[in-house]
Amino acid sequence: MADITRSNSQVADRNKLRNDGQSIRVAYPLDLEENYPHAVDFTIYLPQKSTFNKTITKVPNTDSRLSNYDGIGKFGDAAGLAQVGFGLQTGFQVAKDAALGGATGANALGGGFIGKTIGAIAGATAGAVASPFTNSKTQQGLKGLLATELIQEQTKVTGLKLERTAQKISKMISLYMPANFFTTYGHDYDQISVKEAGGMLGMLAGAYSSTGMDISSVANSPEEFLKALQKLPGAANPYSALAAGALGSSTQVPILGGPLVGSNFADVNLFNMGYAQNPMLEVIYRGTNFRSFQFEFMFQPKSQKEAEKVREIIETFKFHAAAETNPVSEPIDKGGIFPGGTSMPMFFVPPSEFGIELRHGSIQNKFLPKIGRCVLNRVDVDYSPNGQWQTFADGVPVETRMRLDFTEVELITKNKIQEGY
Repeated sequence: MADITRSNSQVADRNKLRNDGQSIRVAYPLDLEENYPHAVDFTIYLPQKSTFNKTITKVPNTDSRLSNYDGIGKFGDAAGLAQVGFGLQTGFQVAKDAALGGATGANALGGGFIGKTIGAIAGATAGAVASPFTNSKTQQGLKGLLATELIQEQTKVTGLKLERTAQKISKMISLYMPANFFTTYGHDYDQISVKEAGGMLGMLAGAYSSTGMDISSVANSPEEFLKALQKLPGAANPYSALAAGALGSSTQVPILGGPLVGSNFADVNLFNMGYAQNPMLEVIYRGTNFRSFQFEFMFQPKSQKEAEKVREIIETFKFHAAAETNPVSEPIDKGGIFPGGTSMPMFFVPPSEFGIELRHGSIQNKFLPKIGRCVLNRVDVDYSPNGQWQTFADGVPVETRMRLDFTEVELITKNKIQEGY
C-alpha cells in the first residue's frame, strides 16, 4: 500500500488543538480538512467513576453535568413558606405546652416556693421538648417540611433527579459527513375513553342528565341510584340500558356470588335497539421521545497511516461504548463503617457519552439541528461489506463499514428547538 507523504504543516494542522485549546483530533480521511467541506465531530465524555480517568488525558475544567429535570422542582419558595408556617406553629405549640407543663409541674410538687419553681421549670422543659413530637399538627408540619426539603434537594436518594456527571477527554474524532442523515422528533399520545374514565358514575350522570335530573342529589346513595333508575324511560331508551348495565355490572349479589348482570349487558341491549356505545375517545399527551441518530461510515484506507487511523477510530468507539467493572478498592464512607474502602465488582461504571457536532467548514452547520449529549447504544463493524473477504498484503481490510447508533440523553422541548436543536 503506497504511503501518501504530507508536509509537516499539514500534519500539524490535522492534529492541532481545537476549540478549548486542549482537544486533539483524530480524523478520517487524512485530507478531511482540505477536501471535505462537511464533517462530523465526536467529543467524548468519560464518567468520573471510571478507572481509566488515570490513563486517559482529560481536558481541564470541563466537568459536565446534565439533567432533564433542571427546570423541575424549584421549590425554594414553597420550602421557605413551609418552614415559616412550621416555625410559627411549633413555636406556639411549644409555648403552650411549656406553660401547661410548668403549671402542672408546679401543682404536682406543691409545697413552698422552691418546690413550685423546680416543678414549673421541669414541667416547662418537658413540655417544650415533647411538644414538636407529640402534637399531631406539628407532626404533620414536620413531615411537610421534610418533604419540601427533599424536593428542594431534588430527592437525590429516591432518584427524582438523574444527573449525569462526566468529563471531556482530550481525544476528538472527526469523520466525513455520511451520505444519509435524518432524525425523528417523536411524541407519545394515548387514546383514552372519556366514557370509561367517568366509570359508572359518568354513565349514570349521562342518563340522568338526559331526563333533566340532577345527579348530585343521588351521588352518595346506592338506594337513590335505584330510585332514579326507576324513573328513567322504558327499556327501549338507550340511556336506560346504559345506566342499567353500569349499575348492574358493579352491584354484587350475595346469592349469585357475582354482579347482577354481565359486563356486556348494556352492549347487548343497545344492539337490540339499533345502537352502539360511543367510546368518546380523546387523545392525551404522555411524553416526548428521545431522539436517535444513525451514522454509517465506509473506510477505504489509502495508506498505512490512514489504516492505522481507521483502526484507532473503530477501537475508540468500541471502547467508549462499553461499560466497565470497578474491582478496585475505594472508600465509600470515609471515616465511617468502611473507612478502608470496599471492592465493588458487582457494579458497572456506565459507558462514556458523546457530544456530536455537524460541521460545515470550521463551524457548526446552522442549517442542521444541534445534537445534545448522546449515548452510543450500538456499534456495528463489517469487515467485508461487499460480501467478499479482501485485505491488503499486511492484513488490513480493503473496506470496513461502521454503523453507530446514538440516543440523545436530553429531551427536546420547545425551548431546545428555539436554541437550534
